[in-house]
Amino acid sequence: QLRSETCYMENMIVPMLPRELCEKGCSLITNDGPRFVMTAICILTPNAELLDCQFVRGIMTPCATLTYEMAQSMIITSDEYKAQNIDIPIPQESSEGKYEGAKVAENMGIDLEDISNDVKILYSLSRKLRQRRMQSDSFDLSNPSFLFQKDEFGLPISMSLEKSDESHQMIEEFMLLANVESAKLLLKNFPNATILRRHIFPATTGNVSERFQLINTMLKSLGSTFRIEKWEHLPHLINQMNSLSFYHNCAINQILLGVIPRAEYICTGNTPSHQWGHFGLGFQCYTHFTSPIRRYPDIIVHRLIGKIIDSKNSNNDQKDDMEEESKSIAEFCDYINFVSRRHQSTQRQSTQLYLAKYLEKIGPQICQGIIYDVQKGAWKLYVPDFDFDIRMGLGDDLYFDEFDFNVSTKELIISNLGYTKRRKGFKDPNAESSSSSS
Repeated sequence: QLRSETCYMENMIVPMLPRELCEKGCSLITNDGPRFVMTAICILTPNAELLDCQFVRGIMTPCATLTYEMAQSMIITSDEYKAQNIDIPIPQESSEGKYEGAKVAENMGIDLEDISNDVKILYSLSRKLRQRRMQSDSFDLSNPSFLFQKDEFGLPISMSLEKSDESHQMIEEFMLLANVESAKLLLKNFPNATILRRHIFPATTGNVSERFQLINTMLKSLGSTFRIEKWEHLPHLINQMNSLSFYHNCAINQILLGVIPRAEYICTGNTPSHQWGHFGLGFQCYTHFTSPIRRYPDIIVHRLIGKIIDSKNSNNDQKDDMEEESKSIAEFCDYINFVSRRHQSTQRQSTQLYLAKYLEKIGPQICQGIIYDVQKGAWKLYVPDFDFDIRMGLGDDLYFDEFDFNVSTKELIISNLGYTKRRKGFKDPNAESSSSSS
């Protein structure tokens, strides 16, 4: 409970639970016997419409262990993807079978072709779930994530951007479905003692209007006539962003992330019902059910659902006297929100450290950046390739002949801009007079 969640860093993972539990006892491992589980059984139509969802305790024996890459190779071999001529590498044949590295349980009468067909069906359903969710004002704004390949000493030797492919999206949709249904079940039974994951609707005060103006200025410079004036316009903005370059997408994300609050855990007993929703996902209620190995809030959710199951099995009402439970959940939510922010900061600092070591190894790089805000004597620059957000100013480190700032157009014109000799590592370029604007 004190750790509250697993902390991920580039060089290590600090698990919430002892490794013997999270890596073995509580993990579904092929050919390692059955495991006790709490399961959400969702019945869907071929159009991915939910007919029923039940939560039960059970015993599960996994029939196969697949990586995301294996599941992706099963998805992309479908006729639909072949018809689109999408060139994605498929694992080669090997002694282990078509999907190299897959582990299938012994003596269960199931082969990888059966599993591949099931994966295709699940993916088809997940696509329909995702399309419906995106049509109901759900959105995803995030900075690029990096994957570092390391040498035998743990130092980075190469770097790539992490991408969310179809296999990741498939798992995500079913996790979201289970999380939403668990939230609905808990609210029905424990309306004043439920832990929810809340993403509050952003405020319209402060510098939000300025951020919207920055986005509108950028869109106008790219030839778009769309303007965002309020948060209700955000889904339409996302549609506009689909036609922009990767770099402009990242710059707009960076502008918005500065004013959109973080998601947090709340207890329904001390939070008004109109503040229960999840703004980013577009859900009226949402909680965390799917990762009790790495998040303590999920354990609380499992325990509350366990009370509901026990109540049905014994015909005893265990939903009474939850006032003390509500108080303890509310206190814990404050603590886990603090720990979560600390872990996010730790993870980001770890990534920045490894990025610095990687850049030190490969030397100076020429890359594209987007100037997304211009002020008198300064500007803000975002570099998506390295997730750098930098404020550059006309101070002691820079020299210039003169500059002119237009308040209405937010245009900064600088003559003969360069670094001074006092900045270590830079030489006087002795460049000819030039101008820069944004």
